[in-house]
Amino acid sequence: MKVDLSSLYKITKKDLKHVLQLIERAFLNWSLAVAIESDEEIRRTKAHYFYVVSIKNSLKFGKAYATSRKFQGVIMWIHSDYYEMSLWEMIKNGALKALYKLGAKTIKKGALCMEFAEKAKANVLKEPHYHLTWLGVEPELQKKGYGTKLMHAMLQDISREEMKCYVDTQERENVDYYKRFGFKLILENKFPNVDVNHWGCFGNQKI
Repeated sequence: MKVDLSSLYKITKKDLKHVLQLIERAFLNWSLAVAIESDEEIRRTKAHYFYVVSIKNSLKFGKAYATSRKFQGVIMWIHSDYYEMSLWEMIKNGALKALYKLGAKTIKKGALCMEFAEKAKANVLKEPHYHLTWLGVEPELQKKGYGTKLMHAMLQDISREEMKCYVDTQERENVDYYKRFGFKLILENKFPNVDVNHWGCFGNQKI
């Protein structure tokens, strides 16, 4: 499948609200989100306060695209040099508001998971790469090719830079999905503070 970036919509800061709403819906029943916050109503209405920190970082330093201005799906990649945020960057991106809205217990659980995932990756991956931070499609439109379109377009673009790519997931079926794009499983473990598995895949895609 050949999909050029020109067929996608480049996301900007003004689109933040649309992106947050989509991600909140798409990841409502994400296994890690459920483990961190079991209250479905909180995940439905407040999860964006947690997600916004990473999303703002991806918008500022990464590659962020939507299927169209209708935002059926979004994808965000960021270079490994910018994946980890300083404390000041986290505060600017909304970390304190997330703490206030979601509570210290929830934020601590989420932060521990993020820290564990990054350290696990660092143990097996040393070279510069692009990291997939977000790939989300509206729930009623999933499995209709929107995510695949986004993946193909972005991987084609990244391959021009001769850069490798890393994706991680907490859903086993996603491992098989990413393998379709040439990724290979390099990491498999479980978070120490929640009962959720974690997989990491790496690849040098030539789509």
